[in-house]
Amino acid sequence: MDRLIIPNIEGRILLGITMFVSIMVLVGWVAINEPGRMAAFEEQHTARAIERGAELFAANCSSCHGKDGRGGPQAPGLNSPHLFGHDFLATVNGEIGSRERELLQDIPVSITELQAQRDDLFTEIGQEGLSDTRREEIVAQISEVDSQLETLTVRQTTLQDELAPLYDERETLLSQMEPAIAAGYLPRLEEKRQEAIDTDNPLVLTNYLAQDTSRLTQVSWGSDLPSYITTTLIHGRPGSAEVWPGPMVAWSQRAGGPLRDDQISDIVSYIQNWDKGDNWTIGDLNSVGQFAKLHGGTTGGGDMAAEIDTAAITDSVVALEGDAANGEALYISLGCSGCHNGGVVGPATTGTWSRAISERLPNLDGYTVEHYLVESIVAPNAYVVDGYSAGVMPQDFWTSGRVSEQDLADILAYLESQG
Repeated sequence: MDRLIIPNIEGRILLGITMFVSIMVLVGWVAINEPGRMAAFEEQHTARAIERGAELFAANCSSCHGKDGRGGPQAPGLNSPHLFGHDFLATVNGEIGSRERELLQDIPVSITELQAQRDDLFTEIGQEGLSDTRREEIVAQISEVDSQLETLTVRQTTLQDELAPLYDERETLLSQMEPAIAAGYLPRLEEKRQEAIDTDNPLVLTNYLAQDTSRLTQVSWGSDLPSYITTTLIHGRPGSAEVWPGPMVAWSQRAGGPLRDDQISDIVSYIQNWDKGDNWTIGDLNSVGQFAKLHGGTTGGGDMAAEIDTAAITDSVVALEGDAANGEALYISLGCSGCHNGGVVGPATTGTWSRAISERLPNLDGYTVEHYLVESIVAPNAYVVDGYSAGVMPQDFWTSGRVSEQDLADILAYLESQG
């Protein structure tokens, strides 16, 4: 016991308590300060990544996208509210959309149902042998239906009155965006305006504005912006030479390019650093020199459909016997399944045949389901389903010889087998 530093039991207990408390204080200090220390470390790491990304962007990307990232003749602007999904029309367009859907969809359905109910009641009240009690019930029900119809009529008038100033507000905002529109922002604006007039359906324009004001929704990208930028840098943009002087090449070493994964990540950090969140202005939008272009042009592909005799191709295809198994193999090898499975980028594969009959053909006089599907493959922009973008699907399946008439027959057989 003489050899112990603290010979008595009381001293050893006191030492143990002191050490325990000291350890707890140390752990508490670390717990309190570690998040702040890590946040500072992450901030420094991000800042260094942005600095490295700026150097890489200047050396590799600025010649096409511009020194300030606002685009030019060779490539679109990246320092842009469009890329970051800031929609200056979101509030007013949302107000317009909710009212238009009520006015053009919800109320007409309700009126049709009430009128059918009213007709049934009048038919019943005209029958012989109806009891006085039932007759009184029917009269009361007719009165209630008439009251509901009158309420809906008043609501229609109210909605029209509410829409007028909202339309003016939206047009004022669009007029402020004229420089951006001239540089390629909202490339199908005039086309959708005319379509809304021709179809007497203002929702056509409203839905378009809700989609094309963001680059990610414009191309139907199903993930977030960092993954979109990263994927583009890694793989390039196959087919971009169709709308730009040269193609967007693959920059990653994984795809044969010069940059490591960490360098790709640094460029992504630099581009994301341009995001102003809610502080973007219309002035920022108008300062973009060039916006992204849609593959296949901005007119929706009608010219291509006119150049390709889709009716004649269809006549030849329907005369052939299709092989659904080979059609499925073609559907996979041509890349169709990547976009159409799940319906994220393109309409879902399952139900294509039945939807064509029930939803597409009523809008296409003289078309058969075979003609519609053949045209959708050889001239895909001729008819673009609402909610999806023109130019996403390859335009050259037929013109490049990638598919033959027999291939088309096989693909149609496969699609028919999917319901």
